[in-house]
Amino acid sequence: MTQPVTWTIPCMFCSMKRTPIRRRRMPDALIPNWQSEADFQKQVEKLAAYCGWATSHAHLPFFDTAGTPDLLLVHKESGRTIFAELKVRSKTGRLPKPGPAQQRWLNWLIKRNEVYVWTWPDSWNEIEETLKAA
Repeated sequence: MTQPVTWTIPCMFCSMKRTPIRRRRMPDALIPNWQSEADFQKQVEKLAAYCGWATSHAHLPFFDTAGTPDLLLVHKESGRTIFAELKVRSKTGRLPKPGPAQQRWLNWLIKRNEVYVWTWPDSWNEIEETLKAA
């Protein structure tokens, strides 16, 4: 019989050891109040990998990728595909909106794809639910 793991650090952000975890909402005390978009993206990628998703963040210098969503996620078993644009609130609480090029891409993609604009920290519960649902 395995002992339930207690929350000392967010399990999906640690070294990703495959230890049993309780499937419950992460305590607010463990969620930092502010972080950069790059840190937010790393957190989403780690959670996605833990939940069985492959991720891609391809911004190639020789190809015009202005406005493309930050992440492409594909579930390895179900094939479910998600395009995600990530935004982070500023330290003053201002939430940036997608720019014109980003909005064009989102409008094109949403016609036949699952598209999200996830914001930190507002969307974290939605992100957890979406990625765990596969």
